[in-house]
Amino acid sequence: MRSILVPVDASSGSEAALHFGRRLAEKRNVAVHVVHVAATPPAAARFKDEFSSRLSEVADGGLDVTVEAVAASRPDQAIIEQSQALDVDAIFMGKHGSRTTDRLLTYLGAYGQVIGTTAEYVVRTADRPVLLTSPRFVHGPVDIRRILIAIDFSDYTPSAIRVGRELATLYNAEIEFIHVRNGGTSMLPPEIELESTQVDFCNFVVRKGQVDKSVIDRIAERGVDMLVIHSHGHTSDRRARLGEMADKLIRSAPCSVLTIKSFGKALVEPDDSDRQLAARFFNEIAAAT
Repeated sequence: MRSILVPVDASSGSEAALHFGRRLAEKRNVAVHVVHVAATPPAAARFKDEFSSRLSEVADGGLDVTVEAVAASRPDQAIIEQSQALDVDAIFMGKHGSRTTDRLLTYLGAYGQVIGTTAEYVVRTADRPVLLTSPRFVHGPVDIRRILIAIDFSDYTPSAIRVGRELATLYNAEIEFIHVRNGGTSMLPPEIELESTQVDFCNFVVRKGQVDKSVIDRIAERGVDMLVIHSHGHTSDRRARLGEMADKLIRSAPCSVLTIKSFGKALVEPDDSDRQLAARFFNEIAAAT
């Protein structure tokens, strides 16, 4: 990862995202592009002036930080445009924004659900990974101790495995993969449900039931700090739709959520070892039944 975009407003949510981005920059020499979207040019300039002291703190220590304030009627679209213009590798946003900037959007998403916040709209439409940060990262260390990665044994599973390996190395974190069988959609044997099976460098859990509830329950059981999901809705209009399960998890997960996409810019590219490990997951867990 070489660069990230961090949209900011006056909320604690964006402050958490900015703090998270700063800590990542300290670890990996990542360039941080900070952007604020205001309704008018004077408002953009005023916000940039008022925010300058906080931004200078982020830039302390020789970090590569750039700041921009733009005027636009749609913050969500402006954020997407900035991410593409700067060709960042990921977007970091707070899960909860301020009421003035996190306005209600009249965007009718997949499965008839109305998406209500700028952050949720960006997660849906961005053509690159989006991290929604937990509000608890506003101050202090970004302590990622446990990471849960949801996989479905689709063609995108190797990408999720590669991201898991990178995050585990970056944060020296414990990592666990979860697969949820729901209504016979899994390729695993129908009777399988395993708890903490050790496969190579991590644990693997298989649950039966409602996907979003099973994942949220596991987050609570393990005290997970970050959830990683791969969005690939079963629709031709993938840029506008996440997929029902990914959408529900983004809304309800109590921790930070990293969404990686089946289209657009990849956070990291999987290699043969990731594909081989995906096959090992499938074969070893199936053999355990």
